[in-house]
Amino acid sequence: MDIRTYAIKHGGFPRIAEILGFNAEFLRQVAKGRRRVSAENAVRIELLTQGTVTRAELRPDIFHPRSPIQGDTSSQTPAAGRESA
Repeated sequence: MDIRTYAIKHGGFPRIAEILGFNAEFLRQVAKGRRRVSAENAVRIELLTQGTVTRAELRPDIFHPRSPIQGDTSSQTPAAGRESA
């Protein structure tokens, strides 16, 4: 889910900004594509929204859509050349 839809479903930008620890106007600008969150904050938002807003949605230039949530190894595949026989 994108950050705009998340805001609508959870009380608006001022409310989610308070919960996520960001400025509401900054999040509005992120939603409109005028600003980007850092990679670190994309991960933080993903964790705080329990995966509803993903890091890949916030920063597709950095994260693959199937990147696991930090600490979640359930969807990781073995590194190339290291597959088990």
